[in-house]
This record gives sequence, structure tokens and C-alpha cells, in this order.
Amino acid sequence: MVVVVALAVVGLVLGRPPSGAGSTALTATARTADVAVTVTASGSLADQYTYSIAAGTTPVLTASAGTASAGTASAGTASGGTAAGGSSAGTSSAAGSTSTAGGGSGYTTRSISVSPGQAVSKDQRIAVARDAAGKDHDVETPVAGHVRTISTAVGASASSVATIGAGRTLAAVDVDENQIAEVRSGQTARVTFGTGGGTVTGTVGAIAQTADDSSGVKRYRVLVQPESVPSGSRIGMTVTVTIDIERHDDVVTVPASAVTERNGHDTVQVVGANGVATTARVEVGLTGDSAVEIVSGLRAGQKVVIGQTGSVPASTGPRAPGAP
Repeated sequence: MVVVVALAVVGLVLGRPPSGAGSTALTATARTADVAVTVTASGSLADQYTYSIAAGTTPVLTASAGTASAGTASAGTASGGTAAGGSSAGTSSAAGSTSTAGGGSGYTTRSISVSPGQAVSKDQRIAVARDAAGKDHDVETPVAGHVRTISTAVGASASSVATIGAGRTLAAVDVDENQIAEVRSGQTARVTFGTGGGTVTGTVGAIAQTADDSSGVKRYRVLVQPESVPSGSRIGMTVTVTIDIERHDDVVTVPASAVTERNGHDTVQVVGANGVATTARVEVGLTGDSAVEIVSGLRAGQKVVIGQTGSVPASTGPRAPGAP
């Protein structure tokens, strides 16, 4: 639920009924809503694993969640199943054009039987390549997944045939160093896809233990698993992830500007039906990004003062802290 605060400008004199040319105060209505402390970061959709395939050699793991891998890995290291997000057709991964070092030397592509975006199963033939001795060899997928790029053509070298995206489709985002300590695996997140792509719930997974400071700011890669990926999404598309650090649902909330400290206690100025504002002591719970939880001392539906649009004349009753 999104916290919605109703605002109004009313004429009132703090501590007594309105009279004369009293001040005008900006008010808000206490509402039942959700309060959350969040961390927001941007990034892109990425395959959990990206493999580069060539004729006559072991497939190479070229990227993990969009981050280029310096080493090689056996095809069996991808964790199972068909990659999520089969709609991510035709878009190469960040490392999608990487050739397999030393692979396919002396091989020539004879035929290609797949296209970018196509779902493939483990050990499926995707091409045929001929070696220097004139013998044909099947080029097969090491894992189930989706074809991301085709990097050869009939008659061309088979030193790089295709890239395969495997595993899950993840939202890979980078969190600043001053916020990363608050992020933990298992936290709930909301993943927003591009412009107008919708928002789904997700779960925080792996969190990098080393920073990337290539931009001059230390940031840590965080991987979030969306519950689903909208049709039409593509690997590399921009995503924005909002991670719930702490969240209280269906509680009484007011804007933070409504709460002031007075004599060591949190208070609000409650506006009565007659326009009189009186001081009420409240117990504050979670202070969220855009609202404050009120545990006791205020009911949903009551109006509170959140600011002044003019000066407040002296009164004989209680005054808001800082009022002239």
C-alpha cells in the first residue's frame, strides 16, 4: 500500500478557536497505511549464467549475472532447468560477444539450427561444424536456457558459435557502500521494469563481498530474483529495485513534519472540529522514508498540523514548538 497523505490549508489559532485574522496552517490527515525504510538501486536484467559456445572445445562461462567472468567453468555448474524469462529474446548479454579463447580453431560452420531468443534444452544441437580433416561435428548446448546471440554464419569460422543464457533471470543492481550494510539475503523487494514495464515482488539473493569502484564510488552488486518477468522484457533492460529494510503494514501514519519533540516527548498538534489545535503526546514507532508510524496517542482520521503558511499569533493555550 502506498502512503497517501491528504493535505489541507485551514485557518486556526493554536490553542483557541479561530478569531480575527488568525494564521493559516497546513494540515494532514492521519491514515492507516504501510511504513517502510527502504534502499533503492538501479541496474539491469541479467541471466544467472552466460556461456560462450564454440566448436571442438568446452563451453566457457563468460558472465555471471551480467558480470564478466575471467575464468572458465564446466557446463555442469549452471544450476538446473530452463532459464526464466524466455521473452528476453534477441538481446545479447554484457559478455555475449566474447569469443571462446582457443576454441573452434580450424572449424568451419556448416549449418545453424537455432536463432536468438529460442529456448534450448541441454545437449541440443545448435550447429554443425566441419574440422580441418573434413569431418562434421555437432555443436551442442551445455545447459538448458535461451540463445542470446549467434556469432557465426554458414561458411565462417566456428571459433565462436553462440552464447546461451541459463539459470534464472535476475535483477542485478549496485548499492552504495553507505547502504549495503542494511541489505540482507531474503529481504523482500519490488522490481520495476523500465518505463511503464510494471512492478513485481522479488527476493534479495546474493550480495557481493567486494566493491566495484570503477565509477569513483564504491558500490556492491546485489542480485534480486523477481517473482516473474513481464512479457517483452529483455536481458540488459533497466530495472529499479526497492528493498524493504524494515516494514510495518496497516499502521497509523502521519508525515514526519507533523511530529515535534517537546520536553523530551514526541508530540503532534491535533486540529479539532472547531479548528482548535491542541498538543497531544504520541508514541512514535517506525520512521519510514515518507511517513512516521504512530503507535499510540492518535487515531486514523484525525487532522494534524504539518506546517504554517503564515505567522501564528501569540495565544494563551499550548503552542507548537518554534511558533512565534
